Amino acid sequence: YPSTKFILVRGNHDFDPPDWTELELHLTYRAGPFICLHDPPGCDFDKNIPFNIDKAEQEFPDIQGQNMLLCGHLHPGAILKGRGRTRARLKVFFFNDQLGILPAFGALTGHYPLQEKGQYFGIIENSILNLGSWPK
Repeated sequence: YPSTKFILVRGNHDFDPPDWTELELHLTYRAGPFICLHDPPGCDFDKNIPFNIDKAEQEFPDIQGQNMLLCGHLHPGAILKGRGRTRARLKVFFFNDQLGILPAFGALTGHYPLQEKGQYFGIIENSILNLGSWPK
């Protein structure tokens, strides 16, 4: 498919991407209402800060309207506790009014408990489960 273009929003693991004419590399990419980037603005793992909405709004003022940031990097996850000692670890999607964070889809990636106010959706087998809105 030589006419197909592939778009890669560069992340921390994309240190040596292939030099293909079909591959476009971007640090930020706009697709409709989504502003795609790897790290959410203000992300600082050393301080346990997943993102900073004030910094995001300064860097991307149009997310206060109809646009939203769509990010990766954090690998959000949740642990659901059931009766007895049953637990289920889920990869999750996270959304609030300005930001969406995608889960990692690889089998070897971890889960980061965001613990932020927003809407969470878990991946269970081949389905998406609405886990509800969790307050911080």
